[in-house]
Amino acid sequence: MAYARTGSPENAELLINEMREEMGLQPDVVCYTALIDGYFKKNKIDRCWELYDECSEKRLPGQDLDEVLMSYMIRVSAATHDSEKAMRLFNDLQVDGFVEHVKPYNSVMMACSSTKRFSAKTIEFWHTMHMKNIPGDQVTYVAVLRACAKLGDVQTAYDALLEMKNAGLKINEHIFNQLLKVYAGACRLPDVEEKHVERYLEDAMDLFETQIEPQDLVNVHILNSLVILFSNALKAELVEQKILPLYSKHRIEHDMYTF
Repeated sequence: MAYARTGSPENAELLINEMREEMGLQPDVVCYTALIDGYFKKNKIDRCWELYDECSEKRLPGQDLDEVLMSYMIRVSAATHDSEKAMRLFNDLQVDGFVEHVKPYNSVMMACSSTKRFSAKTIEFWHTMHMKNIPGDQVTYVAVLRACAKLGDVQTAYDALLEMKNAGLKINEHIFNQLLKVYAGACRLPDVEEKHVERYLEDAMDLFETQIEPQDLVNVHILNSLVILFSNALKAELVEQKILPLYSKHRIEHDMYTF
């Protein structure tokens, strides 16, 4: 486990094979989870699934798949935008009765929100959390807003923000960035009214000045999203006057996405 957690999953796997061959010991689910975590951090996704399948097929004592491993594999699915695989794993968790808390929901919601095709499922899972009285955390709202950005669903985004504020959760840089993407998408809708566009811009700048700047959370991704928002709103003059100077103010260099 120490090898896996310090970036050497190959060495960890060699040690496990040695345990098998010389001592007749079989790795348990904790060992498999540590190995998968090590390979995932090195972006060796195929090896993660090979180890998961190996653990699933053997099912020796101590190798029963547990909630931690299955939830982790949902995270792996999210990283590769494989929403269908994530939902299959989540359904398996439901069958075993292990999903009555926020983390497994967050994992499958992040997976579904990674593609527009399944973003609506993210909103469905969020509503299921409401029905089961499972409180969300900041990751929950990142997933919901991410889905809203892909769907152009401003109303659900507002609902999520209101719920988050009522729960006493702060708006962090990830939540704010997803909200900017929601507003930017809404500004491109063909029938959007100018008064709504103005509201999106005002709300974005108000949150930026009252929530993001005071917490020193400004980064290049947020500023780039502000550029996109004001550009989609056809406010090129405000990009020049209000947004571009923020890069200098916060000592942030432009990147390729800025241009």
